[in-house]
Amino acid sequence: MPALFNDTLYYGGVGLPLLALGFSNAQLVSNASSKTTASFSYPGTTPSISANGSTNAIVWAVENAGARGVLHAYDAGNLAHEFYNSSQAPNGRDSFQDNKFITPTIANSKVYVGTPNSVAVFGPIGPDLLWQDTDTGDATLWLMNGTNFQSAALLGIQPTEFRLMGAADFNNDGNADLLWQDTVTGEIILWLMNGTDFQSAVTLAIEPTKFRLVAAADFNNDGHPDLLRQDTVTGDIAVWLMNGTTFQAFVPLATEPTEFRVVGAADFNNDGHPDLLWQDTVTGDISVWLMNGTTFQAFVPLATEPTRFGLVGTADFN
Repeated sequence: MPALFNDTLYYGGVGLPLLALGFSNAQLVSNASSKTTASFSYPGTTPSISANGSTNAIVWAVENAGARGVLHAYDAGNLAHEFYNSSQAPNGRDSFQDNKFITPTIANSKVYVGTPNSVAVFGPIGPDLLWQDTDTGDATLWLMNGTNFQSAALLGIQPTEFRLMGAADFNNDGNADLLWQDTVTGEIILWLMNGTDFQSAVTLAIEPTKFRLVAAADFNNDGHPDLLRQDTVTGDIAVWLMNGTTFQAFVPLATEPTEFRVVGAADFNNDGHPDLLWQDTVTGDISVWLMNGTTFQAFVPLATEPTRFGLVGTADFN
């Protein structure tokens, strides 16, 4: 059974990859616009699609892999780009028993998959906590389950002039990579990670030290995290549009008084676009800029707190 989204039919036949097929003159085009690298054995796959309106669409498909089922998540715009599959999680965390003729069901930010005797539920477990020891340079991850601590993992050690600025998946392998900034030389470095294991380092740029990296978020909806930076001298705010680890374009956003500090970027109004979280270091005002890509939409005040309270970041903890 195929699925239809944005005038594209998604079909997974027996022994075939999942195909994206368009339409022309009210007829189905035989050549696929994209397809998965994996093929689906009997009985094929019946995909489902989740999206934010007509954007950020994900195609979900279950693979019959013998006694074990595998849930795949693909980019609807390019099926060759796999966001996730359930065999990637360590220690069999996301494994489930296979069941034929199953269609994934999406509701309340979760994906439900029927098994022979239960329902497997996939969804965000919650964010983990990233720490840096400013005396030793240790970078440590606290693995969390909601608000409950599970375990700690040492990610690596850098000289203390390096500041850990954030984490995002820059090479689309399903793992968060670590973004560093050298406060002495201005070098911006990316650690490509495989879970909690370091793989390689990539230098992204060398910038004057007055430029402070703030966050990594996808501002142009191309599936790649971009870099948000603030000039601590002039107050200029800008985005570096990235294609993986390759710089694409520089987009200025605004110039604000230097007492206004950008703290992070996250989608506060669920429109599929990251918004900007600000803190006024003089008055304690906390506010959000609602954004449409790199275009300002609206200003929303959140609270006023004593200036000794410094906002660190934003994430969905509940």
